[in-house]
Amino acid sequence: MNQPSEQLPYLTHPLRGIGGRIKTVPEDFVVEEIPAYEPCGEGEHLFVKIEKRELTTQEAMEKLARHCGISPDKISSAGLKDKEAVSRQTLCLPVKLAEKLDTFADSRLKILSAIPHRNKLKTGHLHGNRFAIVLRGVDKSLDRRAEELRDLILEKGFPNYFGSQRFGHEGSTARLGFELLRGGKLPRNVPYSRKKFQTRFSLSAAQSELFNRCLARRIKDELMFR
Repeated sequence: MNQPSEQLPYLTHPLRGIGGRIKTVPEDFVVEEIPAYEPCGEGEHLFVKIEKRELTTQEAMEKLARHCGISPDKISSAGLKDKEAVSRQTLCLPVKLAEKLDTFADSRLKILSAIPHRNKLKTGHLHGNRFAIVLRGVDKSLDRRAEELRDLILEKGFPNYFGSQRFGHEGSTARLGFELLRGGKLPRNVPYSRKKFQTRFSLSAAQSELFNRCLARRIKDELMFR
């Protein structure tokens, strides 16, 4: 399905990279949402800022939903964040659940704040994401090459492939997305509460796979800037 990252063409070719590993521990990959707006302090919705560790956004939603006694469908987010990371993002719950959150406790999920707002948080309601990434085990003798790679990216830009985590284990999520586009159905073992999410997520993975293929083709055909 999707090519391993080492087989994808890069704009920096023929310069080789400097090696190293990311995500050795979750704290090596920290991502924080940049919100499109701040909650106003009143309204029927509750903007809950969380910090999660080694959890998908969906898993975090399910934990909060179980604690509050609601369906995960009642919780929304602006976007999905990495599992193998420390991620800070905002979720949206009905404001009537504010008191129940006071007793929530989980070693991998912290509630940082909970502020009411008038409208519901929806997908895409954010300016972007801010990352802090630690790269371990790099070849320190290649500092000059790292500078050359940096200068090339600053000059030409950064063709940003979707990473392998987007496609599921061995590409299974993207394969399911393409199967749904062909008229197929979700596997029977998908719980009813996850069907809507799984459908949307699988189709998004297929879309990301098509993006990667188109980007790779443009780089190979030297059409990156046309």
